[in-house]
Amino acid sequence: MFTLISQILKDFLAMFYQYGAITIICALLIIIVWKEVENTSLKIIWQNLIQQLKEKKWQKRFVLVVYIVFILQCTIFNRDFNTNPLENVLGSWWIIKDSSINYELFEDILIFMPLYPLLAINGLLKTINKLEKYKGIYIPLCLSLSIELIQLFFRIDSFQLSTIVFNTLGGFVGALIYDYLKIVLNNKERIGND
Repeated sequence: MFTLISQILKDFLAMFYQYGAITIICALLIIIVWKEVENTSLKIIWQNLIQQLKEKKWQKRFVLVVYIVFILQCTIFNRDFNTNPLENVLGSWWIIKDSSINYELFEDILIFMPLYPLLAINGLLKTINKLEKYKGIYIPLCLSLSIELIQLFFRIDSFQLSTIVFNTLGGFVGALIYDYLKIVLNNKERIGND
């Protein structure tokens, strides 16, 4: 009997860890919409939303929000409860793992590549001008470290240093590509105007 109660409690806590945060976020969003619906009709809210999404500014913001929710879904909300999040602190550093390709390494790099460009096109990098030279590394490092610490403290999946390094590398590569494309496009624009 004690084993059954213990297992039920363990499963419930694991479920809360896994889905609790997203549930609270969704509940807050529903409350915001509910409050707006009380003041106006849902039809008007929907029309306003569609109208705003026709503007480039709101399209950029929408893509950024989708990207952030995607990262949170992949790294925090869709992970299993782990009784020992420190079991593999170093993580996986090699392209070949157990005689097969380590796709996780590439995923860790690729998932953070859009971060800098999306923040830049939304004008959110202007707030950290003091770190101008380092923001391509600083932002993904801080975000990845925050995600890994959340995983550690809430025992969601496992804390891995390799993930922090490869996420930061991905963010840096994304920043380099964005800055390079920006320079190339600005040069083409100047040549076209001459």
